[in-house]
Amino acid sequence: MKPIHSVRLLALLGLGLFSVSCHGDDDDSTTKATTNGPRIAFGTGYSSGNYEQLGFIHSTDKGTSFSTEANINTQVSGEGVGDVSIVVDQTGITHILYLQEDWIANTAAVFYTRSTDGGQTFSTPQSLSTGGVYFPLLEVDPTDANKVYAVFSGYDKAYFTHSVDGGLTFHCTHLLSTATGVDTKGLAVDLSGNIYVLLDEENAGSKICISTDGGTNFIGTTFDANGNQSNYGVQVSTSGVAHIILEYGNTLYHYHNTGGLLTWTGPTQVDTSTVSNSVAYAKLALDSNGNPHVVYRESDGSDLRSWYNSSSDGGITWDYTSTVDKTIDNSGGSGGWSYPQIEIDSSDNLHFLFLQNDGTSDLIYYNRSTDSGLSFETPTRVSLESGTNRDGSCYGSSIVADSSGNIHVTFKQEDGENGTSYPYYHRSTDGGTTWKVSDRMLLSPNASSSYIKMAIAP
Repeated sequence: MKPIHSVRLLALLGLGLFSVSCHGDDDDSTTKATTNGPRIAFGTGYSSGNYEQLGFIHSTDKGTSFSTEANINTQVSGEGVGDVSIVVDQTGITHILYLQEDWIANTAAVFYTRSTDGGQTFSTPQSLSTGGVYFPLLEVDPTDANKVYAVFSGYDKAYFTHSVDGGLTFHCTHLLSTATGVDTKGLAVDLSGNIYVLLDEENAGSKICISTDGGTNFIGTTFDANGNQSNYGVQVSTSGVAHIILEYGNTLYHYHNTGGLLTWTGPTQVDTSTVSNSVAYAKLALDSNGNPHVVYRESDGSDLRSWYNSSSDGGITWDYTSTVDKTIDNSGGSGGWSYPQIEIDSSDNLHFLFLQNDGTSDLIYYNRSTDSGLSFETPTRVSLESGTNRDGSCYGSSIVADSSGNIHVTFKQEDGENGTSYPYYHRSTDGGTTWKVSDRMLLSPNASSSYIKMAIAP
């Protein structure tokens, strides 16, 4: 069984115990979606109209073919789409949270929409915030699809809101933090309905906030109270153990709460290089036994590389020390310098993406391990190579494994001729051995892509 997933991260304030009182009607009025496959949302800019729309495509055959692009948001001149969060719940309903940015006023608002038919149609977007917010994050309770949680932050404030009717209505948007520079960083919900929120309060430190009553009350615990930290992730295993990855002082640390919801063990150092001053871009994943696996960027003394570490005892100890070079990328050149990604499939095979420069462009490479990280294969390039059409640099990559073992990858790549960025989708139907390379999704020469996010239907 896969661990309970998290939508990267979220933030709430936890100055001891605080309460938010609100109630809604428990109306189970959602209908089960019937399609199965990747669902991909991306921002599409049109310079001729000076606006950006939120595009969406879906597949009913696990990525063999895709629908035509649907436009979700309201297109307004001078407005664009900011970051996007997308979740497919256990009933197959697609939930999307996104920013609508006003480029002239330099502000943004958060909107929510959902599809009950696999992405063929979407509800009218409903605003969940006033202007001046960013970093939207979304999650659905894994045992009750009626409970949808959303967070966002901006201008030294963090907010929480939720739905108890599957996203039809949202109740009681609450101001949860007024810390200077507060950012929403992570959100996870366990099988008991406990909500975990990771918050970056800048110089005040990192904070994990936990609610055991569906968001009415939260209790906060601060890590690294001296500040200068970077939050990277929170995930919860099926046994209810929460894992957190943080970076501060150019060192990567792990915390977990095996002693109970509010009893944390850590920090335990995770990074392995003895020469580092550049730890960044860490990603956390849990296998079916609840063991944490981490990838991150760090220097090997001459190049920036993509590194890997894991724990085989639930995070108590870590398998590799500074004497072991556990990199997943190609050596030499510019190395796997940025944004490594990790995904664990239902058979506990590890799948990785990372950027590596070939001397001209930053290209997307894939690697895997079929023995829980004991060994790695030779990296395979999955983006278009330099010297071909649309051969520019890549960024914004993501990787997801479905229940059948298919591996799905999305990323953006610049056109080497005109500099426009387009979203791409590639997949492997044999667990990463070979890859089907697609053309770009957007065919309009006047369009460019900004954000791209993907979710897989159960």
